[in-house]
Amino acid sequence: MNLVENRHHFVTEGEYPWVPVVFNDELCGASGNQDHVGTTSTVSTTVQLNAGDVMRFDWAVSCREDFERLTFSVNGTEVAAISGQSTDFVPYNYVAEAAGEYTFSWTYHKETMWTEGQDRGYVKNVYAGAPLPDESVEFAPDAVTVRKGLTAQLSWTVAPYYAFDQSVTLTSSDASIASVDANGVVRGVNEGTAVITATTAQGHTDTCTVTVIAPVPHTKIYAYQTQTTNLISFFTDDSAHVQQLGAFPADTYAMTYAHGVVYGIDSENNFFTSTPGSTQRTIIGQTGTAMITAMAYNYANGKIYAVGYTQQSRWDLYEINMQTGAAAVIGQPDTVDRDPLWTFAITTEGRAYGITATSGLLYEVNLETAQVTEIGFTGCPGVGFCQSLVYDHDNGIMFWAAYWKDDGFANVGLGMVHGIAHSFGAAYDMAHGLTNAVILPYVLQYNSRDPLVKEKLTELSYRCHCEDIILKIEEMREQLGIPRCFREAGITEEMFREKHDLLLQHAMLGATKVNPVKMTVEEMDKMLTQVYMGKREEE
Repeated sequence: MNLVENRHHFVTEGEYPWVPVVFNDELCGASGNQDHVGTTSTVSTTVQLNAGDVMRFDWAVSCREDFERLTFSVNGTEVAAISGQSTDFVPYNYVAEAAGEYTFSWTYHKETMWTEGQDRGYVKNVYAGAPLPDESVEFAPDAVTVRKGLTAQLSWTVAPYYAFDQSVTLTSSDASIASVDANGVVRGVNEGTAVITATTAQGHTDTCTVTVIAPVPHTKIYAYQTQTTNLISFFTDDSAHVQQLGAFPADTYAMTYAHGVVYGIDSENNFFTSTPGSTQRTIIGQTGTAMITAMAYNYANGKIYAVGYTQQSRWDLYEINMQTGAAAVIGQPDTVDRDPLWTFAITTEGRAYGITATSGLLYEVNLETAQVTEIGFTGCPGVGFCQSLVYDHDNGIMFWAAYWKDDGFANVGLGMVHGIAHSFGAAYDMAHGLTNAVILPYVLQYNSRDPLVKEKLTELSYRCHCEDIILKIEEMREQLGIPRCFREAGITEEMFREKHDLLLQHAMLGATKVNPVKMTVEEMDKMLTQVYMGKREEE
């Protein structure tokens, strides 16, 4: 557990002592009370420190969040704790306020019968003494290009990683060309070249060359708003100001432009043509069963290509017949973990690119075979369907619009509630939050047939201090004035029957594919009746 030559004597006693293990390919100390409910496992060391000295270490935990935890204590007083699946080691520094003897201890608390991950806490690289100095700093990459008026994030590493002060001071050789803030965000001010210097606390330096190029051209982009029928436009150099142009008759799922004509596909799989800025359209035909999420025209061969998925939970590359709208499968892109390419664009030369929904990786796509070549990470994982690529053929620039928030919601599968909610929302122009609230109890009841889901629902009931979390949700829904079913939301039986087949088709797609309990078409048919009529399975 010690760092380099810094040797401390560690004490671990009791029924569940700490033991040396290899975790994440690294030797470390680990707690020993996994699977033993109501127990603790502690390791400690006692050292002499001067005022201003530090105790630093790296720790990690793999457990059920908020139920089990790994704590760090100083002289018997808890000062920090971590919980959950934070399996990457993170550093921690404690600064001694006064000279004296200090006892530092790490304790893993196993408090419930529920177990996730390794059910353990881990500690390594323990050091106590005078703060360790930095020895170097390095930019990676050491050269970046940014457009005038835009920003880029610089990255650097201070070594060694266990140096107490990891901070740097950043300065620009010419702030009239490129400015930089304390967080390493560099802004292009005027065209030219400037050098950004990072200086560590010990005076070590490294440089990054920033080249500022011409600003984004004044290009008008037409777009459709996801989950609405709205057509909008904005300029690339002033994207904050959006012009509303009207509404299409149905949700638009994909659009592209070619030789003065706009081609689109809506939520009912209609393939249509329109003109830039207009919501008037002419339906050409149907794409088939595929749910197309993005498409692009290839000026190199005069064809339209698209990406999307089918009821067989397959994401494929398609060629769209421009005369009939029929979607012909080319193949399944072999992205990492088959992560779907949700957005797609093609350059003037015929080179196709896509970005994955979960990992946020940029790929080049072979339009003949659907094979892909990974280019790199966008920096934004978990964007899902909230993104779109478009290529500016006049200026040779690819634009990517995405809604991304670095939180848990962006990085989890959403399940059947979300899938059915999209279907009803698109068919009846209903708010997405409302449709989710109506559907949630019915799907929870269905999913409770899975033992793991049932266990989690029991846990949620316990944590929410109620007997049945599903009944509690229904009670809250009633208190908020949310309809119990879609019939109460104003959808007549005639409206439901008219859209039934379309609802069934779309509800089986999208987020339903990652539902914890797999559902057949027959079961989905029953579920749609339940959420419409307002009766759960047991009723």
